Amino acid sequence: MEPVNQPTNQPTTMNRRKAILSIFLIGGGAGAGFSVYKWLSLHKTPDILFLENNKALIADLAEIIIPATDTPGAKAAMAHITIISIIKEVAGRKTANIFIDGLKETEQYAVSKYGKSFTAITHKQQQETVGYFREKGKDYAGMMGKIKNKLLGKSFFHLLKEYTTIAFCTSKTGATETLAYDYIPGKYNGCTVMAPGQKSWATK
Repeated sequence: MEPVNQPTNQPTTMNRRKAILSIFLIGGGAGAGFSVYKWLSLHKTPDILFLENNKALIADLAEIIIPATDTPGAKAAMAHITIISIIKEVAGRKTANIFIDGLKETEQYAVSKYGKSFTAITHKQQQETVGYFREKGKDYAGMMGKIKNKLLGKSFFHLLKEYTTIAFCTSKTGATETLAYDYIPGKYNGCTVMAPGQKSWATK
């Protein structure tokens, strides 16, 4: 009687190993490709022309961050002009690209979701759009967040909020009509008690 050949799982095992190896190679290649793309996008020449041609977009975004109430908002304080100056003259290339690319993505998102540019949609829709980028730009907690900011920079929303605040608080309108401002501050008080309802000081 001839011996019966026993089935072996060797081909199946080899195929599984090849499949796993292929997944790792494809994943690694995709990850490397994304890293290169991200690095190039952060270090390309910033599209300053887009920045300068979209003052109205920046003004509306800043107004969402600091809206007008019983006091002037960011638009009345011309915060967008200062923001543009910061991006052009102070911000590094990586930061400038993050901000400008964020502006472009904001426009694309508004058109995709509402069928109109950001400046043409309603105030509520603008708030929802900025809310989307706020959630998207949330930092990782702890050390991971620090590493991410170091390598990839702060998010678009973080930059928008930071620069809007700086531009507003250093403007004449923001300092004199929204904050407490003393033209002749006199002596320096390192620590002072604020009265109930008192505005924050424009100067420290």
